[in-house]
Amino acid sequence: MNHIIIATSRYSDEIEALLKIGLAEQIKKGILNLDKYQAGKYKFLALNIIKANLLSSTNAYFLKKVSSILAKIYVDFWEKDLISKIATFEYPYFKREELERIKNNAVKILTMDREREIGKKIYEFLLENSLINLDGFILFRLQKEVSEIYHSLDLAVEEQILEKEYQEFIKVVKYFLEIQPVKVKMVQVFWVNGYLVFVDEHQRKVEDEFVKNLLTQGQRLFLEDILISALISLAPEKIIIHRHDDSINFDLKPIKDIFAERVEICTKCEGYRER
Repeated sequence: MNHIIIATSRYSDEIEALLKIGLAEQIKKGILNLDKYQAGKYKFLALNIIKANLLSSTNAYFLKKVSSILAKIYVDFWEKDLISKIATFEYPYFKREELERIKNNAVKILTMDREREIGKKIYEFLLENSLINLDGFILFRLQKEVSEIYHSLDLAVEEQILEKEYQEFIKVVKYFLEIQPVKVKMVQVFWVNGYLVFVDEHQRKVEDEFVKNLLTQGQRLFLEDILISALISLAPEKIIIHRHDDSINFDLKPIKDIFAERVEICTKCEGYRER
């Protein structure tokens, strides 16, 4: 009898459910049936082909369907469990919520084509073999994919460390801002020919030695640093940032995080007019 047998120590119920859905028509028509049994720690799911004249165990559609189901099980269940176990073992010094973010980011880092690529490997294996032991297949045939898990976790850890440092920086700056006296009630920020211009609510240039020094020493590459340093020094109650020059495009998130409700972004006015 033609058949495909799947041996697995885990997720047999999920595999069975997906096989019954994916091959529902063939099962309903009596072309094949699904048996299951257990031996030791392994559960076996046997797809037995009853009507060999209508389907064979080497049929491309049939094998691709089985392969895609097993690939989905690996990506959705097995791999996420591996990520969780590796992260918990390798990075015990992170807090629980930090570890959850690391695991979630690691999943996002892994390629979106992963399921298709793994499905192709399973398909190629099933062309030559009627029995697939998923545990062994993952251990010996998916070594590259498992090593990619470690790499994705390393990248996710780096992201978490950078994010933690960023949050600490924001916290310190916000504290400093709270004790900093307000020098200007309102500051408006314009970009004029690639340079920063700071004016008050009356469109008059802000006169401040520290800001002047920043502007004379700064270069376009460091506009973010100049802007943040100047605004912290001025400690205004209200900030309006005018963005009319698309060629100058950097992240305003740090400014929004530091100054919160003080910040307003303007993109619709006529821009800066020197007085």
